[in-house]
Amino acid sequence: MNETLAQSAAPGIRQCLWPSWKRMLSNKGKYGLKALMYMARFDGPCLAAEIAAQNQIPRKFLDAILLELRNAGILSSKKGKGGGYRLARGPETISIGSVMALILDRTSIAALSTRGNRDKLALR
Repeated sequence: MNETLAQSAAPGIRQCLWPSWKRMLSNKGKYGLKALMYMARFDGPCLAAEIAAQNQIPRKFLDAILLELRNAGILSSKKGKGGGYRLARGPETISIGSVMALILDRTSIAALSTRGNRDKLALR
């Protein structure tokens, strides 16, 4: 999973890889990845309410995920008019593996690696 968000945001890759990820990830992982791929398509800030509505993600759950990603330096945020969340750096520099390591708990990572999917979590 050395793929970057920029590569994942491309429709062909997203359609090809997303079904297999859905079976492996918790809702937290799926929602976090969906939100990041959504933000990778925009230069400006995205409102949490907009991300939640466009991706069918429960708003409170998304708020907690976005806060965790912001605290880890993946996202930046701005309050007030013109505010919202944005990627803290270019999507081509953010590996999906590093994001999943932040979002998934140790139990989920252990379960994935015991299923022979360790290569899917290879970090950069």
